[in-house]
Amino acid sequence: MEGRWIRRRDVLAGAAIFWLSGFHFFYDGFYHMAAFWLLLAPLAVVNIDGWFDGSGTGWKRMLAGLVAWQAGCAGVARSGPGLATVAMDVVALALLVVACFSLARVSWGWRGFRVGCFAVAAVAAVWSLIRFYAPPEVTLVEDRLRNVWVYPIGLNAVLTGLLFGHGLVAGLSLAEPADGRRWFSRAAIIVLTAGVLATQSRAALLATGAGVGVLAVLRGRALWPSLAAMLVGAAAYFGAFALIGDGGLGPDLVERGSTGRFDIWQAYIERLSGTTWWAGEGRVPALNEELLGWFVHHPHSSWVAQLVWCGIPGVMLLLGFLGWSVRAAWTRRREMDGLLALLVFGVSGLVFDGAQIVSLGSVPRIEPLLVLVPAVVALAGGVPPLNRGG
Repeated sequence: MEGRWIRRRDVLAGAAIFWLSGFHFFYDGFYHMAAFWLLLAPLAVVNIDGWFDGSGTGWKRMLAGLVAWQAGCAGVARSGPGLATVAMDVVALALLVVACFSLARVSWGWRGFRVGCFAVAAVAAVWSLIRFYAPPEVTLVEDRLRNVWVYPIGLNAVLTGLLFGHGLVAGLSLAEPADGRRWFSRAAIIVLTAGVLATQSRAALLATGAGVGVLAVLRGRALWPSLAAMLVGAAAYFGAFALIGDGGLGPDLVERGSTGRFDIWQAYIERLSGTTWWAGEGRVPALNEELLGWFVHHPHSSWVAQLVWCGIPGVMLLLGFLGWSVRAAWTRRREMDGLLALLVFGVSGLVFDGAQIVSLGSVPRIEPLLVLVPAVVALAGGVPPLNRGG
């Protein structure tokens, strides 16, 4: 009986890895969330006792306070999402956190998560590079790469870049694979590097650079072979770009400027006044086309989104929770590789893109994968693994 009771956590960890890597391959967010409620949620309910194990009382209270404040702000807003939607999001967050516990406390969970994200991202990058650029009217010079595994027309280029960059950093954080598998690791790093560059997303480039920088500091020379593979991927991309672009040096990302980011942030912040600075609007609305000349789905900064959603207290609670998780990731940097790198990746990338970090209902949708998962794993990792297999 005890063995079965322990194995339930292995099953939950496997389901969590499948669902989290599904950001790369589930067709449409509806089916992805359907898989959450039909697969991940029931398994998390069976493992709900992980929340009440007596460990990490401080950070659990802070996370609960953050979620409660966010839900309260949304619940009292006249034009908010509605109490039923808010309640469902809170329940979903709680079950996702329980799933993250399994990744931290099952001995193979955290490594399995990184292997899964790395492998699936590499497959998605290969498939997308082939399929997206196959039509003659689509070129590497003019068109930013999209993940065509998610939508036929391709997932947004920024989200594609962030997902590919996340998979790349996850792969770099893994210990050197056995000789028989080293070729796959190097090839996947090359492809993912080219894929991130092909999206021409500065948020993805910033986040990838930050994550790789953390790993370079922590691992030193041990990372050199992987960095060499990244250089090969970058050379392949810029070489192909120069060849197709008649000798051009590559996309001029600087010339694109801020892509309206500062105008977007100003427009959102100017909506705040009086009590909304402290209680927020209870939602993160889209901006009509008449305001800036183009339709804006979300603030393109998770920190601006947090301020608009639940005011200054919400931002301070989020900062406190993430600060606690960064400290935990630093403390556990040797025994749980990649925690700090992936956490820094997520926080860096969401400075210039993304919306609600601690919610499954944002427009981009990927924020919990990039930030909440490594944050909770870092904090929950203080408990010894519950089993030693794998």
